[in-house]
Amino acid sequence: MTADFQRVYGLRLVLAVETHDEDELLELVIWLPAASALHSCIEAKGDPTKARQLFGWDAQADLSLGIANLIAHQTFVLAQVNSQKRITEPEPITGPRASHKPRSNLNDAGGIARALLQAQKG
Repeated sequence: MTADFQRVYGLRLVLAVETHDEDELLELVIWLPAASALHSCIEAKGDPTKARQLFGWDAQADLSLGIANLIAHQTFVLAQVNSQKRITEPEPITGPRASHKPRSNLNDAGGIARALLQAQKG
């Protein structure tokens, strides 16, 4: 938490404790960003390796990763539509919050490709 106070607020934790009352200090702790070391440690439930993976990882990073995986899947479907051969589907990228490997294909990409071809022809 010392590093969080220095990085986020520009305060040394020791000085913050000495110069702020309890309510102000609690406010500063509560409003540390979601990607802070403190929140990473809490989410990791004491596992230092998991906490290091989570540090700096916020909702924006989760959304960006989801968009990147979606674009990769969409690109695969479009490539499959325009190819005579079977193309290997890309593996999705997992983030530090993934407890298991995400399902690479929620729907049948080959079926999606065939439907797109049919729609294009008809």
